[in-house]
Parts: sequence; C-alpha cells; structure tokens
Amino acid sequence: VLFKEKLRIKSVFCAVMMLLGVFILVPPDGAGATVNGIVVGMLSALTYAVLSLLNRRFSARYAGSVVCFYEQFIATIVLLPFILAAPPAVTGKDIMLLILLGVFCTALAHSLFVSSLKKVRVQTAGIISGGMESVYGIILAFLLLGEPPTVREIIGGCVVIAVTVYTTVVNSKE
Repeated sequence: VLFKEKLRIKSVFCAVMMLLGVFILVPPDGAGATVNGIVVGMLSALTYAVLSLLNRRFSARYAGSVVCFYEQFIATIVLLPFILAAPPAVTGKDIMLLILLGVFCTALAHSLFVSSLKKVRVQTAGIISGGMESVYGIILAFLLLGEPPTVREIIGGCVVIAVTVYTTVVNSKE
C-alpha cells in the first residue's frame, strides 16, 4: 500500500493497455528522437504518478487551486535557472500562446484534476489523463498545425479512448 491506495489488477491491466495504445501511436520508423521522447514521457508519467499521490494527500486538506499554486510555484523555482542560463527567443504571439496554455491547459485543468482526486482514485485519474494527453496532442496537431493523423495514430488513439471509457465505466460502478 502506497499513500493508502492499494494497487489493483484492473488498474495495472488498464495501464498496460494504455501503454500499448501509446506505443501504437509511434510511427514504425520511430527511432532516435521518437523513442527517446517515449522513454522520457514514460519517466515523466512515473513521476507524475507520485505527484498525483501527493496531490491526493494534500487535496484532502487544501483546495485544489491552492495545491496547484504551490506545485507550480515550486516548478517555477526549479526551472528558473535553466531559463536564465539560456533565455528562449520568444515573440509576442509566443507569450500570448504561453499565457493561454498556462492558464487553461495547466492552471485550470490541473486544479480540476487535483480537486477530482477527492472523488476519483489516483490510479483511475492517472490512467485516463496519461493516455488521453496523446489523443489531445493528435487532435491539437490537426486543428492547430493542420497535421492529419495517420491510420496508426487513429488506431492507437482508439485503443487509448477505449481503455479510458472502460476505466471510467468500471470505476464508476465501485
């Protein structure tokens, strides 16, 4: 038992199926940078799982927005030296897009996620959010960049969505 949440076989199965769906999304010639991206993404998912467990613990005592504020504040402090060491070249449009992404895709979305941990198991929330990020990325690449999804990406996305629906239905009955 870690952080008072028992690991369940259904959750492990769903996580493996979600991982399979994400790997299907990778192009067959996906060597080098793509594979490195997946490895970093999976390590990120592991650290995010630990963070989610911590969020659940803190969200029992504090509002989700407060937990997220401190979380983002600490992330800012940790990342600040990297930004100061190699300042990025950004335009006014980049800044506006960063503010938009920061407010809606990070602050608001993450506050809602942390608040949901009062009602939803961390395993369920992690499986759903982790896999669906790939699907959101494909959809946004199509809508914002005009990159149509490949057949492989559509199949992988369907696997991810199917696991998400299954996880949601199974866990809503418990």
